Amino acid sequence: MKGVISVIIAVIVIYLLLVAFYALMQRSLIYYPYTLSTEQAHYQAQALGGEAWLDSSDQWQGWKITSGDQPINSHRARAVVFHGNAGMALNRDYYADLLSGFEASGPWEVYIFEYPGYGPRPGKPSEAALVDRALEAIDQLMAEDAAPVLIIGESIGSGMASAIADSRSSAVEALLLITPFDSLVNLARHHMPFLPAGLLLRDRLNNLDALADYDRPLIIVTAGTDQIVPAEFAEPLLEQHQGLMLHVSQPDAGHNTLQFDPGHSTWSDIDLFLASLQ
Repeated sequence: MKGVISVIIAVIVIYLLLVAFYALMQRSLIYYPYTLSTEQAHYQAQALGGEAWLDSSDQWQGWKITSGDQPINSHRARAVVFHGNAGMALNRDYYADLLSGFEASGPWEVYIFEYPGYGPRPGKPSEAALVDRALEAIDQLMAEDAAPVLIIGESIGSGMASAIADSRSSAVEALLLITPFDSLVNLARHHMPFLPAGLLLRDRLNNLDALADYDRPLIIVTAGTDQIVPAEFAEPLLEQHQGLMLHVSQPDAGHNTLQFDPGHSTWSDIDLFLASLQ
């Protein structure tokens, strides 16, 4: 009997140690930043055909690329990209390439936002830090031009995009979420069912709650073989939405193998949808 009790106690202790490990290390398991110097960031932005996107204190908050041949007084479409949890904004030049191919709805000015603790940007990533800086960036763009923008959120970036739709809905022309989830808690429960994710997670990113009152156009892109954010986690967002909506899927794509060729039917459908809003 004592042996059984000892085994039970040992299992409980091991489980509690495991829970403590995940509780302490959770942000390092959520965010995977790549960092570099500000000088290197400026150089890379220029090499990609863009330039630094600076905040109100002239500090790096991402990079941007604009169309140089846009006629004066022509339609000015702006898009802001919130990228996934790994790498940095300068790894997302494929969004600039993608939107440059949106002939029906463009030309587009593309702003690719950087998170605190990523790229050359100081700080540490957390839900509060990322959302606060994202809202500041949108406020800055609105101060420069009050016309609403296309907000793009990729994977964990769907959390920042949804927060903007919640707090700055008038700034949003449309919301484009790529492989999004309903909440980070539910996603964590899926991947780690043995942990009390609802109690442990500090960064919760509840997109379903954030979009409860959002009724502007919503576009969702899912990947049929996504094992990181399975397509089922976008379904509550689709079911809840009461406004214009477009759902497109790439059935054979995984989380990191989506096709970003603007000629792909996924994106040509989105281009036409965005053009219909103008």
